[in-house]
Formats: sequence, structure tokens, C-alpha cells
Amino acid sequence: MTDVATEYRTRENAIALQWTRAIGEVMHKAVELGLHVDDRGYHVMSQAQGRGRRPALRSKRGRQVARARVELLIAAGFLTVEGTRVQVTNDGWDAYAAWSRNVDTSVEVELDELPPLRGGEEATRRHAAYEARIAEWQARLAEWATANDEIMARAEAAEAERIAKRDADRAARRYSSAADAIHTPDEVLSADELDANRGAVVTLTGDAAEVAEQARPVVIVPCGGRKLDTDVAVPAGELYTGSYHRAARRAAEALAGRRGRVLILSALHGLVALDEPLLPYELRAGQPGTVTGERLREQAAALGITDAAVTVLGGRAYTDLARQVWPAAAAPLQGCRGIGEQLARLAAIYNAPQPAELGPIAARRAALDAARRARYVTAGALTVDGGRAAVRFTFPAAAGKDAARLAAAVRFAAAYGVTTAAAGARELDATGTPEQVARLVSALPRLLDLAEGYTSLAVKQLGRWERHSSAAAHLAGVAEAELRALRRTFRAEAFEAVVDALLTAEGDVEVAAPDEAAPMWAQAAAVAGAIAEYGWVDVAERADAVEVAELLAAAAAAPVEAPIEAPVELAAAAPLQPRRVAELVDLAAAAAAAAGPPPRRAGAGGGARRGAGAPG
Repeated sequence: MTDVATEYRTRENAIALQWTRAIGEVMHKAVELGLHVDDRGYHVMSQAQGRGRRPALRSKRGRQVARARVELLIAAGFLTVEGTRVQVTNDGWDAYAAWSRNVDTSVEVELDELPPLRGGEEATRRHAAYEARIAEWQARLAEWATANDEIMARAEAAEAERIAKRDADRAARRYSSAADAIHTPDEVLSADELDANRGAVVTLTGDAAEVAEQARPVVIVPCGGRKLDTDVAVPAGELYTGSYHRAARRAAEALAGRRGRVLILSALHGLVALDEPLLPYELRAGQPGTVTGERLREQAAALGITDAAVTVLGGRAYTDLARQVWPAAAAPLQGCRGIGEQLARLAAIYNAPQPAELGPIAARRAALDAARRARYVTAGALTVDGGRAAVRFTFPAAAGKDAARLAAAVRFAAAYGVTTAAAGARELDATGTPEQVARLVSALPRLLDLAEGYTSLAVKQLGRWERHSSAAAHLAGVAEAELRALRRTFRAEAFEAVVDALLTAEGDVEVAAPDEAAPMWAQAAAVAGAIAEYGWVDVAERADAVEVAELLAAAAAAPVEAPIEAPVELAAAAPLQPRRVAELVDLAAAAAAAAGPPPRRAGAGGGARRGAGAPG
């Protein structure tokens, strides 16, 4: 079997060389007789000149060899010139060995440029150079995009400045005094106050300042049991030293960004700014003396954040306190089983790559990407109840492609440990743990977009093959309607092959060798599989961490209308593709088995309390 496989690969290499017999003869002379070069061209070494065991080169020239063919072999990496000698490279020895055993693979028409040996040193060098050029152009494109974004940002800033100046001019013409322009009628400054403010920078006052404050996102973190050992008041941001509080602070800063605001919810003092000085104290949320909801509402009103968008990064006790002021506050840690899982979710938030502020071009590009992915699948609202999450995916009608995308979604969901069930011809229900389902909601549109992109590349290869002269014999007598049907079949099989390759472990993807004698429309698996193997990605790592955190926060803030139940058996759901129902049932069962039994809850005598808040 090994010999047969070796012979097959050798013949494939010989076919790929695209040598004519004349090229092969030149290579034969270089290997068997040896070549040398001088100012008149390339020559075969005479018997007296010899190679290796024979005497050294003499001045007598041997038979001349076609310069163009020798230079073709040099350019392809089969020969190299060292001084006056023409040496055979490692690729040249291997290529000649393959061709000499398969001379019948010689072509009739000589190419203007020979391809290098498949998998050889020259092919590897060219591929590395190609990758380097691609990386260089990508870096240049990134620089151009950044420069363009900066130009657009400056233009927008200049336009905003122009509009502000225009509005200021209009206001100056409209009002009789500066006091009338920047204050409500009840807040007009006295003459003395106007003199005192003359020349000062005017800031937002009244309703404008309140609206600006309400627009800032607010993230609240709990206090901590471990505190700095000190007898003097220190800023609240330095007082709490516990690992839980530090993790919550890191996650809060990641969520708040540059525009947001981070506050500490102290069991004793209520809402505290990071720079507010505090003395150490001992009080847990829920114990007698805990700050009341009425006090928190007063503090929120004083801070101007009563109607702000609030996220609480804490356990149940602190979340309940905050929701006395903000009933719709998001709680990403809701549903976590104990402190350990809360810390893991906090780490996922602060380790997520934080997107930079998008310029107009980058924002436009991101919007176009999102719109393109929405053509393949859209997700409904993520609901969470009792540690279980559910979502419904909808696959827009697309001339038969929707069923294939739904079937692929079932397989991708299994890779994320999510259970699925068909809810209709183009709808799919998914259930699992909140993190699993949120990661699938983020990843599935990207995975289908990737699969569709690779499939389109395979279809383009089919189109190029149809225009090539080698396809003429296969296309003869094929009607246009039949050809369209063959293209549709090719696309469907290519999409399935891409999904198969993406779901296979890296390095284990088996790609069938192309059959030169068969039409390309019958080789969808080979063409698409090779593309997917080259562009293989880890399916389980396609979720965007920031988007996952936002989905979990939104689900935690949304009310649950009905309890989440496990989906019905896939075989009892609406039919998809009859030939694949059994396979999908097996995939759903495998996903359920991979998820394992539900985790055991900690008993009353040990373990972290479920959802308990960190002590404060």
C-alpha cells in the first residue's frame, strides 16, 4: 500500500511539473552529463570534462543546450549556477526522478514559466515571500485606513467647530445678554455675578448638564471584606484590597471605557466614588445597618444618575440593593454558581479585547459586515432563567441555501455544547448554559459567513475551470440548463465540505486529490476542502468576548416571560433535509452527551453560597 501511495504521489508531482520532453531532455543532460556556462551560453560537459569522478573541466566546449530552457529550469528552482558550473538543486533531483519515471505525463506546449516542485524548497520559499507581501500590504492598508480615519476625524471636528460657532453667533444675535443665553429665565445672573463670570469658560448648566450625566454608562461594583489596615481615611478605590473586588473593578473599567463611570456600592455608605475618602469598617450587605434603598435613591439623584444605564458586577445581595434604584439594571453575574464562576466571568470581561473608538470608515465597514452576516442568520433575544438560556435563530429564505445553513448551524452548535431543535422550516431553537448560548449567538453568524466565503471561492474556481481550454471536452454537449443544475449541486456539496473541514481538528483534514480526467463540477469536496484546509480556523474560538459579555448583561436585565425547557427531539421537529435528519439527530445526541450531567450544587455545609455577594 505504501508503494502504491508513493507511486501515486510521484505521478501527481510529474503531472504538476508541466514539462515538455524537450525540457526533460535538458534536465537529463544536467543530471547525467552536467552543464557549464560561459559567455556563449550553456554547454554539455565533454567526456574529458566529466563530473565528479571524471577529470576537471577543460577549455573545450561540449554540445550547446537551449539557453531559454535552462533559464526556465533555473527560474523554477531546479538548477542553479555556481561559477561556471550549472548545479542540480534538491528540487531538481526530486523533479527529474518523478518525470523520468512518468515520461508519458509530458505536455505538448511549452510554458512561458515553469511551476516549482510541489512541496519543494522553491515552492516553500515562494509561499513565504507571498505571505510576507500579504502581511506588508495589510500593514500598509491598516496605516492608510488609520490615516484616513484621522483625516475624517479632523474634518468632523472642524465641521463640529463650525456648527458650534454658527450656533453661538445665532445665540448672540438672539439673546440680549450672555446670562439670557446660558441660563433659564429663573436662573439669570445678577450684575455682580455676571461681572465675576466675565471672561470665564461657560459650562453646561441646568437641564443640559443633567442630560449629559444621564448619558454616561454607570458600572457599580461591590465593596470587599478585605480592607487596607489604616487609621486614616483613604480613597475608596484604594481601601478595598480583596481579589474579588479587584477583579470586579477591572471588569467595570473595561465595560465603562472612557465615557463611563465606576462607583462602589458600600454596604455602609451606599454609592461611593473611587476618590471619596473612607475609613475601614466591618459590615456585610444584608446585615443590620446595611444602607437602605431610600438612601441609595437619594444618592443617585444627587449624582444625577437616576435614569442612567447601570450595570452591576456583584452577587445577589448587591444586585438586589442596586435594583431598588434601577429595576432594569444589567447583572452579568446573575446565574453564576458561586464565587469561582463569578470570578471566571469577570475575567472573561476584562480579558476581552476592547475595541478602539471607530472612525467613520471603520464604523461603516463594521456595519456592512454585520449586515452581510444577517443575510445568513439572525438571533432573537437571549433569555436566561434558572441557569439555563435559550435563543431562537432565523435563517432568511435563500433559494434552498437556508436548509443547508440550518443543518450547518446544528453542527456548529454541537461544537459549543448547545442543544438544538428545529422550530420550523427556517427556525432553530438553541438551549444551554448562558455562556454557551451567548458564545454561539456571537459565533454562528461569523461561522456561516466564513463558510459562505470559502464556498464562493470554490465556485469561482469552477468558473475559471469552465473558461479554460481543458474543460472544452467536458462541456461539449452540456445544455445551459443542465450546467446551471451542476453548478448548484457543486455549490451545495462545496458548502458541506467546507463545514466538514472546519469541524475537523487542525491537521486531521483529509482532502481528496483532484482528478485531472474528471470535470471539476464532480470534485466539489476536493476543491472546497483544500480551500477550507488552507484557511482553517478553530470553530470554538469564533465568538467575540465583548459581544458575549453584552449579550449576557442584556439577558440578565431582561424579564423572563416563560420558563426555559429543553427542546423537543430533533426527529419530531419540522423536516429539514430528509437525507440528513438521522445525522442531525446523532449530532444533537452527541452534543447532549458531551455536556455531561448538570454540575452539583454546594451543600448547606460547605462551598460558596450560590450568588452570594462579596462581604463589605
